[in-house]
Amino acid sequence: MSFVDLTGQVFRIAGPNGAGAQTIHIDASQNDFATQTTLPGMLHNFITANFGNAPGGSQTGTSYFNTSNGLDDKTGAISTTPLGFNTPGGSGSAADVPVPPTAAFSLTSRIDITMSGGSGPPTDQFTIHTQAMAVPEPASVSLMGIGLPVVIVGLGWLRRRRAAA
Repeated sequence: MSFVDLTGQVFRIAGPNGAGAQTIHIDASQNDFATQTTLPGMLHNFITANFGNAPGGSQTGTSYFNTSNGLDDKTGAISTTPLGFNTPGGSGSAADVPVPPTAAFSLTSRIDITMSGGSGPPTDQFTIHTQAMAVPEPASVSLMGIGLPVVIVGLGWLRRRRAAA
C-alpha cells in the first residue's frame, strides 16, 4: 500500500479585492513508489472539509496515479472523480479507480478551496488521503481459498490426536 496524506487549515484575509471569492490550489506529491510491480491495483481518495465563516465556501479533492513517476505530474495520470463539499463541509470518498501494474509510480493529492468573506475571516480545515493498493489476482485468492480448508482439517486432526493420547 502506498499513500500521500495532506492535512491543514486555510485562513483567508480580505485582500485588495475585498470579500469576493478567492481560490487556492494545494498539491502534495510523492514519487518512486514501487508496490504495484506485478499486480494491478486500485486508487482511492478520501477528503474532509470543515468551513468556518465561509458562507460560499467550497472544496474539491482529486487523487492522481501516474506511471511517469514524475512529481506533481497530472498530465496523462489516472485520477479519481473530483469529490467536493460546500459550506459547512463534510467528508467522503470517491469511487475507487483501477490502476495498472508498474515498476514505479507517483501519487499526487490536489485540493481546491474557494472561500468568500463572512462575518469574520473565513477558514477551512481540510484533509485529503490518496492511496494506491494492490489487488490480488483471482487465481491467488482461489489458491489461498483451496489451501485454507487443508490447514483447518490438519489442525482438527492434530487436536483429536492429542486428545486421544
